[in-house]
Amino acid sequence: MKKFILLYCFILLAISVFAQESYSRVRIVLNEVVTMPRLASLGLETDHGNHQNTYFETDFSAAELELLTQHQIPFQIIIDDVTKFYAERNKSSSLQSVENKKRAVTCHLAAPIYNTPAGFNYGSMGSFLTYQEVLQKMDSLAILFPNLATSKQAIGTYQTEEGRSIYYLKISDNPNTNEMEPQIMYNAAHHAREAITPQQILYFMYYLCENYNTNTDIKRLVDNIEFYFVPVVNPDGYEYNQTTNPLGGGLWRKNRRNTGGGIYGVDLNRNYGLGWGYNNIGSSPNANSNAYRGTSGFSEPETKAMKDFCNIHQFQFGVSYHSYSNLLIYPLGYLGKNCDDSVYFRAFCTELALHNSYKFGIDAETVGYTTNGSSDDWLYGETITKPLMYAITPEVGDGNDGFWPQTNRILPLCEEANYMNLTLAKYLLKYAAIENVTPRIANSSSGFIKYNINRLGLQANYNYTVTLQAISPQIAAIGIAKNYSSLNLGVTYTDSISYTLQNGLLNNTQLQFALNVSDGSFSETDTVSIYYGNNEINVFASDCSSFANWTAGGFVIDTTKGTSGNNSLAENASGNYPFNEDVEITTSNIDLSQSIRAELLYRTTWAMENSVDYAQLL
Repeated sequence: MKKFILLYCFILLAISVFAQESYSRVRIVLNEVVTMPRLASLGLETDHGNHQNTYFETDFSAAELELLTQHQIPFQIIIDDVTKFYAERNKSSSLQSVENKKRAVTCHLAAPIYNTPAGFNYGSMGSFLTYQEVLQKMDSLAILFPNLATSKQAIGTYQTEEGRSIYYLKISDNPNTNEMEPQIMYNAAHHAREAITPQQILYFMYYLCENYNTNTDIKRLVDNIEFYFVPVVNPDGYEYNQTTNPLGGGLWRKNRRNTGGGIYGVDLNRNYGLGWGYNNIGSSPNANSNAYRGTSGFSEPETKAMKDFCNIHQFQFGVSYHSYSNLLIYPLGYLGKNCDDSVYFRAFCTELALHNSYKFGIDAETVGYTTNGSSDDWLYGETITKPLMYAITPEVGDGNDGFWPQTNRILPLCEEANYMNLTLAKYLLKYAAIENVTPRIANSSSGFIKYNINRLGLQANYNYTVTLQAISPQIAAIGIAKNYSSLNLGVTYTDSISYTLQNGLLNNTQLQFALNVSDGSFSETDTVSIYYGNNEINVFASDCSSFANWTAGGFVIDTTKGTSGNNSLAENASGNYPFNEDVEITTSNIDLSQSIRAELLYRTTWAMENSVDYAQLL
């Protein structure tokens, strides 16, 4: 009997070692009492999830649900066993449906279309790559493209708790030579359950190498930049998810540090030195928490490796891929305020979000609370042992994707990241973004094409030229080009180039121009379309000085700010709006029945609580 009991206990122990705690998808309604900072102060991991205006959805363990219950925070279980849900969803997902569904992404501008790299493939872990498969893909890349990619190399002699190295790979036109070119670093999988992130980085690595000989833009980037990649920062945690859930769906987040008492793991993205342990809202001192920060900054071999890796290089950009939430997060998280370079961060994030509409900002502006000990804060803020790095964290994937997106979403998410990766690389060279801001309707035979130009490239010895070319034959003349050699980084400048049209144009004639910016080494062109109409009529206009033609619905006239004059229509004249406020202003005095084409122009400003409130124009 004693032998039987010992054997039985041993079996139970063996099962517990290789089984994860159960997880559920939950929805928490947000209000004045239940806020994102309050959830974070309990040690809950809330930086990933579906952040909506009035609620928050994410995957919580049974222990985390018990914590919610203890603190009397109501929640609704959406999916009881989300680990099982992830695995079964991918098991039933058809690879044949990928091509038909891969571009079913909501974007506010048409996204670029990329030819899928031949080196891209799905993995054996619920269509995601296992850790060994990631290493094999790195090895294959070096074998296939020895003139562009180094072999994978360990960062120093660092070993994880379970004896693994942290590997990196470099891509450049002379990969084994330090050519003193601008350097950029891409990393992924600080958190083990974010399996889409290594896949995205490998997609980009193969895309660069496979298109080097046929795409002049790619060749320019690879010839002038040194690309460094760390596809898996947390190999122990990543491998643990494969061990417990070989078909995908594992939700282990931290590394596998044995913290004692049968408790494992440190959140690597709370373990960097700058701002480490600043407070107990942005990270947790509790080893049970998924946001546990460790015993000190850089206490973990994984973050020590990343620290040394950055210190021995001259990285100007650092990109840390995470999932999910459709966000772009930048410093400074631990102070909850914008950094000195926030103008530049906002400028280039605006361009990165053109096709995916990601929300961007610091932690407090995106996830709704501050964090500390994050990679972004240290990469940007540490400037003694290394240069300043413009650090950014894309949170890729929406609430439906979760931590383990469906198979037919893997490729679209890789393409989504590919645009951001390529665009970020351009910022290391001479690069300027140009945006057409011309009204779409022109009522005269002469006018101006108005544009914004923004210097985003870090190289200082530039001379940008903006030209306008006629595409439509009805355009009679074009003004002279404009030159720029002293633009402040990230600051938007507005300018224009004149045009003259032929006489006798019919109403609603479409006129197209090519608006180009270049400096000799790069060139980008945008097609501008306007419509001619010589009997333009304002069918509705308001200077906001009265409620004429408006149904106020709770709004007031604010006399402290305005576009023309000092008036605006405001939800509240001063102070904060009341709790649970819901007001609107409407008009039905717009008749477009006789119109061929119409345009709505308006100005607005707002200040509201993050993740709780919203304003919209319908």
